[in-house]
Amino acid sequence: MALQMIAPFLSSFLPNPRHGLAAHGLTHQKYVSKHISCSTTTPTYSTTAPRRSGNYKPSIWDNDFVQSLGSGYKVEAHGTHVEKLKEVV
Repeated sequence: MALQMIAPFLSSFLPNPRHGLAAHGLTHQKYVSKHISCSTTTPTYSTTAPRRSGNYKPSIWDNDFVQSLGSGYKVEAHGTHVEKLKEVV
């Protein structure tokens, strides 16, 4: 891609091979050496992320209400384990 960008620039310094040197009235041509350097910069990224949790709105449910909710899965999974432990003791 960089070559595509500088190709028109370079072609202005080079003779066209389709035209003879005699057509330009030149029999001997001196080439001037020009130094071209290409460089790129690496993008810099910020290591600190913006604080996104500060934009959350408060919950519509109170903590006591959430704690009062029951779960059948919790009772089944842990209830049988509790009963087995009681039998062992």
